[in-house]
Amino acid sequence: MNPSPRLLVVDDEEANRDMLARRLERSGFRVDTVEDGARALDLLRNCEYDAVLLDSMMPGMSGSEVLRLLRAVHDLEQLPVIMVTAVTESRKIAEAIDLGANDYVTKPIDFPVALARIRSQVARKRAESERRASEERYALAARSAN
Repeated sequence: MNPSPRLLVVDDEEANRDMLARRLERSGFRVDTVEDGARALDLLRNCEYDAVLLDSMMPGMSGSEVLRLLRAVHDLEQLPVIMVTAVTESRKIAEAIDLGANDYVTKPIDFPVALARIRSQVARKRAESERRASEERYALAARSAN
């Protein structure tokens, strides 16, 4: 059985981080929180997450900058990133998707919708991980047979 999905919530507002983390934990997720992009990148170098919920507007390093750096290392299937922001302009949403966001939710967060999107991204990531592992096992078996 797979362990509970592990999420990283990145938001400069403590109240937002805490509220979202508590609700996600009650929904069965393991949640880590950080207040800025630099700390998020540090954690992501050392820990494996099933998804990242990333605030777009943060002081210092913006969510877009963090996303750009993440996509240089992790593809969309390896690490789903869901942007979380108060910005509702379609141009900004399209920009986040173009930068490699897997999805986008707006504040105030409609939690049932966000939860469905998070679960969908986690399921997709886990299915892709299983597919890759299966291909690696097959390739190893094929090499051993030769």
